[in-house]
This record gives sequence, structure tokens and C-alpha cells, in this order.
Amino acid sequence: MDNIADVDERILKDPIHLEHPTGDFYMHATGYLANWLHNERGFKDAWLHGKAVALLGYLEAPKEERNPEAAEGAMLDLHLFGTVGSMLFRLGGKPSPQMRKEIDRFANNQNELVSNFFLFYLADRLAGMGHQVDFVPEAGRQGTKTPDLQAEKNGHRVFLEANAKQPTIEVDTPERLWRLIESLVGEKKQKFCEAAFQPGMIVADISPARYQLNESGGPPFLELRKDLVEDIPGGGFYYHLYNDPDWKQRAGNDGNVFSYLVEQFLAIDRTRYGVQQCLVTVTRRVLRNAGSLLFPKYHLLLVDRSAKDQAVLDLGRHVFLV
Repeated sequence: MDNIADVDERILKDPIHLEHPTGDFYMHATGYLANWLHNERGFKDAWLHGKAVALLGYLEAPKEERNPEAAEGAMLDLHLFGTVGSMLFRLGGKPSPQMRKEIDRFANNQNELVSNFFLFYLADRLAGMGHQVDFVPEAGRQGTKTPDLQAEKNGHRVFLEANAKQPTIEVDTPERLWRLIESLVGEKKQKFCEAAFQPGMIVADISPARYQLNESGGPPFLELRKDLVEDIPGGGFYYHLYNDPDWKQRAGNDGNVFSYLVEQFLAIDRTRYGVQQCLVTVTRRVLRNAGSLLFPKYHLLLVDRSAKDQAVLDLGRHVFLV
């Protein structure tokens, strides 16, 4: 193999980086992606290959030689490309035909970056947590609607439909936030009509939205009853929302992204759509703190009460049973 980047696979294998990835981790993962694109037939001339190589050159140059105006974009690209490289590494670098098709879209079409990044983020995280992950083959325009991923662990299987919205109009009012959640659930539940693709899980990233909006104008927060909280071993909790009929009446619990999500999730006709879980996430964030790079992820998981034992805790450990 004609590698163009030095990659320390010990860093990529270290499980600490699954929960707490660092800039160094994403550097080596981006290097893995660059090497893979360079050596894989059909990808050497892709837009992504040149972009990844240029990014590594920028980051490896002495600080005084870097263009400071390009720093923020470089950090976002590092997160983006590193996530894809990490997924490739965790899945053995030998993609299935459908996975290869998704990588091809990502590598050659800049308009596919956001949606494919989120799909690869999910596959990477699930694989890192011990799931057997498969990309579900597309049925074609005339065929059955299909979800994106199938994941299985400890005998539990789930199909996932990933969506990362990149609105053309800024989501900066409660009304627009409501419409965003309504469209996400309404559109993606269609992927779980067929019994072959059940149980289903809608997974949506809303990073560009002002997700902390509240109709009251004040800061959003959840006021929960302690007697309905059930601790999850190892951290996190289940909250038995179905046993809390007055939760909307408490200040801050209504008129925000959480209440919108609960309303839409409860409105799903489960006799038609096999959706048991819905996860809303914020994953596309890069922050600086005291000279360090931070890549925070926020996950909120709703689960039908009948499917508590199937909750995908590896994606969200704040679980609201509805």
C-alpha cells in the first residue's frame, strides 16, 4: 500500500476516544481516511481525497505558517473527516456495496456532506460500542423505502433511519423548531412500514437549529419527579414519562424541543409504522477551551414503554419512556 499519512492505530483502538475524542484522535482517523481514499480504486481523484490531504498538510505545518483565518474551517473538517476515517477503521476498511456507495456520495458530492457525516457518525459509534453494523441496501426508486442501518448486539436488532437537517432558513423561532421536529418524524417514520425493517429507530441531528428555544422566552429546562426516575447501571436514567400526566404543566417543560418531540413521537400510528425509538442529537459542534479542542455530543432518547428492554443505550443514556 502507498500510504500518504502516518497513522498510529493504537490511538484509533483506544476505547477512551469513543466517549472523549481528541484532536489527536481525529488527526489519525483523518490520516486513515486519506490513506484509504488514496489506495482504494475510484477514490484517488475524488474531491474528498484532495481535501483530506490538504487538511493534514495544514495541521502538520508549524503554527506560524498556518493561515489563522482557516483555523475554524480546519477544525470542522477535522471532525468531519476524522469521523468517517474512524468508522472505516472500526468496520475493517472493507465496506459493503451499500456502504461503499455512501462513501462515494460523501467523497464526490459536497452537497451530501452533512447527511452522510451523520450516517457515518452513527455507524462509527455503534460499531465502537460492540454492535454488528450493516448498511441496508437501497431498494431503488420503485422499491420499498428502506432505513439506513441495521445494528445488532446481545441478540437485540434495530433498524435506524438517520437524518441530519441542514435547513435553508435558519431555525431561530419556536415555530420553526416545531416544524423541523414535525417534518423529521413525519418523513422518517415512512421507512418502517415493512415488518422486515422493524423494530425501527428514527435518529435526527438538529445541530444547526437553536435547539434551546422556548415558547415562554425563558431558558428551557425539564422539571422531573424524582420518584419516576430509574437509574441505569453505569450512568444515565430512565424516566417514566407515561406515569407523569402533569409534566407539561410544570414551568419549562412545554413549548420546547423536548415537548415537540414527545408530541410527534406519541402521534405515530404504531399499527402502521414500527417505530419504537426516536433519538434527537446535537453532534456537529467544535469548541475551544483553554487551548484544547472539544467535540461535545448531546443525545436525548424517547422509547415506547413496551420496548424498554430494546432501548439503544449506547446512543443515549437519558431515556424517556412514553
